[in-house]
Amino acid sequence: MKNTLEITNVKIFTLKNESEKKIKARASIVFNDCFRVSNIKIIDGEKGLFVSLPKYIDDYGNHWQVAAPLNREMYQHIQDEVIHQYTVAKATA
Repeated sequence: MKNTLEITNVKIFTLKNESEKKIKARASIVFNDCFRVSNIKIIDGEKGLFVSLPKYIDDYGNHWQVAAPLNREMYQHIQDEVIHQYTVAKATA
């Protein structure tokens, strides 16, 4: 039986002077009210907003994903929800 992950909470942490930076905000998401992923970046790229999931940079400059979906559909689901919540937070700020 396959468990399903549902995003049950998203918190957006806006940054000061965001107009000067490509990183617009940070976020944390909770799955199934029991697992949190923090330090997600919302970035304004050449093709619009996208999310960058947390990574660790080792002493040699190598980037290692800390948390990563194993398929495109899950990444898209996370990105859509985080960007939606960011848009809502900006509109109500």
